[in-house]
Amino acid sequence: GWCQFYMTAYGDVTPCDFTPLSFGNVRAEDLETIWNRLANHEGYCKHKNSCRMQDPEFRRRWVDKIPLSGPFPYPVAELESLTEQDLEDESVERVAHYSSLGIKG
Repeated sequence: GWCQFYMTAYGDVTPCDFTPLSFGNVRAEDLETIWNRLANHEGYCKHKNSCRMQDPEFRRRWVDKIPLSGPFPYPVAELESLTEQDLEDESVERVAHYSSLGIKG
C-alpha cells in the first residue's frame, strides 16, 4: 500500500493481495484518485518494513471490523459505518477464520 497496490480481476484496488480492503474500483473512478485515497489513509500513509496483515494491531484496527459475510475485498469507506453490535456479532468466527489462514496473533 505504500509503494504498490493490487487490482482484482473485478477492478477493486487493494493495498496488496493479502489485505481484504478495497480503496475503490477502477470501473467507478480513476486510478489516481484511488491511489491517493490509499496513500493518504491512516493505515498506509507511512512506510512499514513488515507485512501489515501479520500485525495484530493493524488487523484489530482495520481488518477485524470486516463482517465475515463480506463483501471481499471490503470497501474501506464503509468500515466507519459499522456499529459496535456489528463487530461483536462475529468475533468468535473471525478468530477461527484467521487461524485457518495461518495468521498469527
